[in-house]
Amino acid sequence: MSHDAVVALADGRVFTGEQAVGIGLVDTLGTYEDAVKIAAELGGVRGEPSIVKERKRQSWLIPLLGDMGETVKDLKQEILDRPILSYRFAGPY
Repeated sequence: MSHDAVVALADGRVFTGEQAVGIGLVDTLGTYEDAVKIAAELGGVRGEPSIVKERKRQSWLIPLLGDMGETVKDLKQEILDRPILSYRFAGPY
């Protein structure tokens, strides 16, 4: 797609999927599974592609503490969200 064509479309409008295909913004419409199959074909994957999903690590302490674990987790987040003060000596050395 040329730069001029992109600039003509990049004005904040919202397009339906069918409109996006028609004007060349996307190649095709499909589901997540369709996207996985297309990516596997483009990547040369033979057979059924496997999906690797990131798992969020959770501290072993949270489940151990039960309901109190959620309180600890919330407290940790509250501490991390607080602004950090820093003092610097600006005097002569």
